[in-house]
Amino acid sequence: AIFALYTFSFHPILISLKKIELMQLTSMFLLSFNLLLDYILVQFYGIYGAAIATSVTYFLMFVIYEFYFRKFIKKLLPGTSIE
Repeated sequence: AIFALYTFSFHPILISLKKIELMQLTSMFLLSFNLLLDYILVQFYGIYGAAIATSVTYFLMFVIYEFYFRKFIKKLLPGTSIE
C-alpha cells in the first residue's frame, strides 16, 4: 500500500508535464505483468499470491516512475543532484 500511495503522488506531476503516454504504456505493461503474475502465484498461494502479485506490480510502477522522474529532473535542472 505504501508504494501505491507514493506512486499516485507522481500522477499529477506527470499529467502537468503532459506525459500521459508514459502513464498509459506503463499501465498497459503492468496490467499484463500483474495478470501473468496473478495466474502463476494464485495457483500456489491462493489469495496471498494475488496480494503478492499486486504488491510487486505497484513496486515496479514506483521504480519506473521514480526512475523517469529523476531522469526528467536532471534534464530540467542541470547540475541538480538528486539522491
